[in-house]
Amino acid sequence: MPLKQETGFRAPVPAERLAELVDAPRLLHSLLEDRFPEMDGHWGWVALYARMTASRLGMGRDDVDAVERAAGLMDLGMLWMSGKVRLLRGEPGAAEREAIRRHPLEGEAALAEVRPGWEILPLVRHHHEWWDGNGYPDGIKGKAIPLGARVLCVADSFVAMLSPRFYRPPCSLDDALLEVMRSRGSQFDPEVADAFLELMEKRFGLPAQDPTEGLCPHRSRSVASERYSDGPDGLKGPEYPDLQDRIDLMELLSNFGAIRFTGGLNLLSKLLGKPGKVDVRGDQVYEMFRQGQLEAINEYCAFDVLDTYFVFLRTRVLIGALTIEAEQAIVRQTKDWLVKETRERPGLQRYLDSWGDWDPWP
Repeated sequence: MPLKQETGFRAPVPAERLAELVDAPRLLHSLLEDRFPEMDGHWGWVALYARMTASRLGMGRDDVDAVERAAGLMDLGMLWMSGKVRLLRGEPGAAEREAIRRHPLEGEAALAEVRPGWEILPLVRHHHEWWDGNGYPDGIKGKAIPLGARVLCVADSFVAMLSPRFYRPPCSLDDALLEVMRSRGSQFDPEVADAFLELMEKRFGLPAQDPTEGLCPHRSRSVASERYSDGPDGLKGPEYPDLQDRIDLMELLSNFGAIRFTGGLNLLSKLLGKPGKVDVRGDQVYEMFRQGQLEAINEYCAFDVLDTYFVFLRTRVLIGALTIEAEQAIVRQTKDWLVKETRERPGLQRYLDSWGDWDPWP
């Protein structure tokens, strides 16, 4: 059945305006946030968590990009339901629930009008399907649900739990993580939920812990106990390097917490003649994210990685793993590589513009 016939699709905005919203999701988000103020910033956070979870699952670059793009457009269909639930100030009734359940179909239909056959259409349609088949709009279950949609389901639900709605207050962070844990195998694909929880634990230090059962069952031990050990379940090999291949720069540079170290990566990189913070500070990133400045944030993160790399090289010299001559040769090779990379990533030129060549033999 054609999408238009299936949904009774009637665009609430002119076709040219719809195409503009699809090309610039931030405009769509502003429009939706105006109608649903409680969802301010929702889609940016979903895109962030969904992309990181998809990457952790080992999805290909194109698939990860599709998940991120779908996260920004998955609720386009809410434009059709806004008049039906906008003024609701209580638990949704049957009519409101039906309008809510139809928004993935309306969104898919609208996107198909603009870009027929687009690879994100199934992700938009199925991002509210449940692993056990109790979701909507089609009630499919398990691996019949596209993987990208299963990723979106976890990320979308987590962000929604942390946000207030007109019929409930926000959940605490601990409660939201616990709900993801408890919904493995029912609402969420267990593999996807595990990847998400591991991401929260390893990247943000937020372990999900059930007070009645102990540590979340997706982990056999805490991150701290794995930090300087072999890989999961004692595995070794290229994917799971031994202890000698792991390092915590802060613990090394602070003598494992024995001395106070201030200035951080910014100071260390500048001491080595490298740019450090160029024109963005860490405390500015959240507001940049809210404004949709994702490319600028990517550059900020890339600069941080480069600074960390050069500081890491110096620690190798400090412990005798590298000679200073070898370190300087690697630095020169890296600079040559960065110069070439600017053809594909012009933003790296700002890093090179602030580059300083530290001379170990003045």
